[in-house]
Amino acid sequence: MKRVGLTSILFIVFSFSIHCQYIDLSQQKSYAEYLYNEKNYTSSLKEYLRLYYYDKESSHPSTCHDIATNFLALNDLDNALKYLDLYYFTLKNEEDKNNLKYEKQKIYLLKGDHNRALIEILQINKKVDYDKDRYHFMLACNYLFANDFDKAKTNLYKLTYINSIDTLALNKKLKSLIKNDHKNPKNARWYSSVIPGLGQTVNGDIKGGLNSFGLYVGFWALFFDLSTEIGIANSAVSVGPWLIRYYLGGLQNAVKSAKTNKFNKKQTFILDTIKLIEDGKQRKIGLTK
Repeated sequence: MKRVGLTSILFIVFSFSIHCQYIDLSQQKSYAEYLYNEKNYTSSLKEYLRLYYYDKESSHPSTCHDIATNFLALNDLDNALKYLDLYYFTLKNEEDKNNLKYEKQKIYLLKGDHNRALIEILQINKKVDYDKDRYHFMLACNYLFANDFDKAKTNLYKLTYINSIDTLALNKKLKSLIKNDHKNPKNARWYSSVIPGLGQTVNGDIKGGLNSFGLYVGFWALFFDLSTEIGIANSAVSVGPWLIRYYLGGLQNAVKSAKTNKFNKKQTFILDTIKLIEDGKQRKIGLTK
């Protein structure tokens, strides 16, 4: 009887401990969700990681996705992708797997890794992907960022909510993107070689252009001023290295400004294109006129 009683007590204690652990995990998940909703992503991440570690039975399979969401909010894209991969292997439904691939594609686009983003979307299971517009839209976005404008155009025209008016506007935006893509930033070097600072100025960096021009003129003024006192040779030795340094530096800055300007214009054109598409979609579903 004593042996039976001891066995019963141990069974009750074990069951109670399991029950308490389950309650603790559920409470911890609720607390982590609360912290995330309060935008306290660092603390929320710690709670979710603790939950993931102690959840030996995987009673909360979405924890990996929650961890990835926190990492994404903290702009840690690599760890976000890592935990999305872990979450992927817990999924059974093909439609859920598709949705996760779309999430990963967006992160790869944020990272600027267009090849990996393209791989993710091309692995979409089309048989269970019922939103064809989403597929063509995301594929078009990927091609836009990868500068493959022909394929981007092909997918944009497959969107069901694009009408003839939108098509004309899209053609105009795509032409602007192609024109911007053909610009060679190195040409700015030649502008600044003729007039210091001109390369930066024509690419929107007016302050940098004026600064380069002012320094260059200032050193020439210093050179001529010193040459009357210590001679041209000594003035060249004193001021010449600085004059050459800032002249060559101005050429490099001109190329950097041109690259930055080209990148910013590309981003603006792409965002304008996406907005145009979104407006067309809104009109179709009747949210806007």
